[in-house]
Amino acid sequence: MNSYQYDNAQYTEHRTYGLAIWIQIYLGLRMGELVALRWEDVDLDVGRIHIRRTYVTQTGLFRDYPKGGRHHSHSI
Repeated sequence: MNSYQYDNAQYTEHRTYGLAIWIQIYLGLRMGELVALRWEDVDLDVGRIHIRRTYVTQTGLFRDYPKGGRHHSHSI
């Protein structure tokens, strides 16, 4: 974790959506990808978060693929 990420983690620690904001900044997720996360996308045994869908604010619907059309994952 670099100093920028550490500062953001400290800032968001006691905020209502602090963990969500920290995850978004740390992993570089788009807002729709963050909103669409489910527990089944988090693999704590392997240490990865899988991005499989996104939320589209204009339509209010979830899409089964993130922007760019490809699923991806990040180490946590």
